[in-house]
Amino acid sequence: MANLPAISALTQALFSRRLITPHIVVPDIRALDFVALRRRGLKGVVVDRDNCLTLPRQDDLVPELKEAWDECIDTFGSRNCLLVSNSAGTPKDPGLLQASILRHTLRASVLLHTAPKPSPRLLPLIAAHFDNAKPSELLVIGDRLLTDVVLARRMGAVGAWTNNVWGRDGMGEGLGRAVERRMLRREKWEGEEEWRDCVRRLEPEVVLEKKKVGPVEVEQQQQGKTPWWMGGANELVLGRGAPAAPAPAAPAAANAEPADGAPNRAPWSRGGGERAAPWAEREPCAG
Repeated sequence: MANLPAISALTQALFSRRLITPHIVVPDIRALDFVALRRRGLKGVVVDRDNCLTLPRQDDLVPELKEAWDECIDTFGSRNCLLVSNSAGTPKDPGLLQASILRHTLRASVLLHTAPKPSPRLLPLIAAHFDNAKPSELLVIGDRLLTDVVLARRMGAVGAWTNNVWGRDGMGEGLGRAVERRMLRREKWEGEEEWRDCVRRLEPEVVLEKKKVGPVEVEQQQQGKTPWWMGGANELVLGRGAPAAPAPAAPAAANAEPADGAPNRAPWSRGGGERAAPWAEREPCAG
């Protein structure tokens, strides 16, 4: 089913790019200094699940993120870390089984709701959970601009965009991700300067250790190119880079040695043979 609030946000973002502009931009949550964010006055965290904490449609935390997530929980407390997903805790979650599992595996609260992000109907539900915090004292973390970052902007919260992904999107999600990344102005990919002191720098090899990233994307990163999942070229080709076109064959030199078995004959332009006469000079065919 189409996410109508996200489609509506896309239309609005065509006229106001600020709606999809994050305050903080990081590869993943390992680059967030949660202690520094707490010192800046933030009191709670709203976080996405798929491709932010877990592989798509999975319930277990990505192992590489365990230390960073532990820091988040220790800094803000389990009660003040709220998971808001467009699958777990929604009508797509029969019996709320996923929500129950995530509470256990991620040690965080899960918002139960019926409206997909970034619907305005979520705002009072989130506010009710953080009853002692203002919207400006909340951090919203997610991997999607049209859902997570738009939700942060509508709330008046601080939006942190994790722009690397841990697994393959479905066709619809991949297309939406490519469109929203193209819409965000390139100079905004660094985030706002006032929040950069809350960001840790990750070494390139730390980013490259991600799971479920194909060899094409890894090769693009190693060559300094922007992979498809970061808005680079070919992001619409099923998430894979298109194969490079074969290089054109170099023209043979005029004085090149003939191949074995080829007649050693100079071209007609160098006196090596007779040039065929133009059609106007040829003998007429016998009738």
